[in-house]
Amino acid sequence: MQTKTLTVKVTTSEGGGMSELVLPGPINRLLALGVHYDAACPDTTGMSVQCSVPAYKELLCLMNRNTDLPLSQVTEVEVDPSGAARAEPCTKPPLVGGVLNVSVSVPPFCDPIVDAVTVTAVVEV
Repeated sequence: MQTKTLTVKVTTSEGGGMSELVLPGPINRLLALGVHYDAACPDTTGMSVQCSVPAYKELLCLMNRNTDLPLSQVTEVEVDPSGAARAEPCTKPPLVGGVLNVSVSVPPFCDPIVDAVTVTAVVEV
């Protein structure tokens, strides 16, 4: 298995910011995500990572924090044919494609922060 590490930085202004991380192939397995906050980020910073291919998924959502999240494995909840979540834990990485959308929110009175949040993704290629 070959992997590729990708990074995207989000600069905030007037309450937030958004950026896209372009994935290397049409469909990839997302193995891990990590988040680094700039020291200027307030402890009320929120951030999320979503994808829309092959289906919309919120992959990570961190609210009211400014402490880093080390590179961590990403898994998704498996569902049975009826659509109900399965009881046993899942260690299967989610399939993602196209781009990962990274959104950051900060209080409206917060000064702009260059590279407020840096997201690192590891994908199987």
